[in-house]
Amino acid sequence: MTAGQWKDYILYHNGVPNEHCATCPNTMVALKEIPDITTQCLGSIYFSCLMPGTRLRAHCGPTNARLRMHMGIIVPKAPNSPKIRVGDEIRGWQEGKLFIFDDSFEHEVWNYGELRIALIVDLWHPGLDTPEKRKAAVDKEDEGANFD
Repeated sequence: MTAGQWKDYILYHNGVPNEHCATCPNTMVALKEIPDITTQCLGSIYFSCLMPGTRLRAHCGPTNARLRMHMGIIVPKAPNSPKIRVGDEIRGWQEGKLFIFDDSFEHEVWNYGELRIALIVDLWHPGLDTPEKRKAAVDKEDEGANFD
């Protein structure tokens, strides 16, 4: 982080639900409507709260074994709407809309408007479609494996 404050409210960590799930019953009902969410989720589901005046420096996620899904929950309107840059593409969030990206690509986030809240779900890379492939990916993660 280069400025501001970023907080998260974790529902699932390493595939295990925690006590916060009970405080978000509507979210849990919606997540259970997603087919195979427990097998498609790589491990983390959380609300990301990006405070006004926050900038997260450019960084890369640790592996491309996962894709990161964002859904805007509370998104300030223009002209100061929050933005994310992934590679060379810059986009913003929209309330109730999803976008998915490979966070092993360089990305950065900034919010010079009001509070932004997004639901984030880490999903398995679609090329890792069996338990065996997923286990191999996790085992190779420390070796910097690429799963294209």
